[in-house]
Amino acid sequence: MATLAQLRVKTQSLLREDSGNTRFTDSVLNGFINEGMEFAAVFIEYPRVLDSIVVQVNIGSYANPSDNLIIRTAYFGDRNTPGDWKPVKFVTEETLRELFPSWNDNTVSSTADRPQYLMQLDRKTLFIYPRPNSVAADKKLWINYNYVPATLSNDSDVPDLPIPYHNLLPLYACHLAYIALQNIPIAQEMYKEFMEKITRLKSAVTKESSENLGFSWGADINVDLGFGGVIP
Repeated sequence: MATLAQLRVKTQSLLREDSGNTRFTDSVLNGFINEGMEFAAVFIEYPRVLDSIVVQVNIGSYANPSDNLIIRTAYFGDRNTPGDWKPVKFVTEETLRELFPSWNDNTVSSTADRPQYLMQLDRKTLFIYPRPNSVAADKKLWINYNYVPATLSNDSDVPDLPIPYHNLLPLYACHLAYIALQNIPIAQEMYKEFMEKITRLKSAVTKESSENLGFSWGADINVDLGFGGVIP
């Protein structure tokens, strides 16, 4: 585990500098380290949280969590009722339109039912279909998503990432530092080393089944294969 102060010292060491002889202020180096942390968070899909949204009758649109980076999995139902908590299928708007041309018709209350599909309508909005009927209302949409880690600001702050990734952040910080110094070859070498190490760690630390790809903007339902067909 490494604190912000320790990561900054390591970054300075890689730059062959120290606090008394540096071309970058602590604030600038902190910014480089935080940028590296956000980049790593997207790449490894950590940190994560399971959150819930209470749904309402005939309402399909709900606020997307402001710190959401990638929705990994989603479920709908009451976790305290046996058999009620079930997965929700991820789809793009194009697929939902193909399956249900009137998906966004607010007047079609007869189509209200238990939600089976989820899509990201826009950056701020999630959409479930069918819209909840009276039986489904007041139950919850559960989303497991990768969120933006809290910014490191105090020297004692620790990155909200798995511990093995902490000591890789100075490599990314150095990558940005050498870009700022217009030394592109070394900046590229730092980035290459960062990516090689983070990729090796990812398979060991965050290895999971392909089922957990979540909202990767690629996996989707193939209409021609029916509701169960999935494009790899």
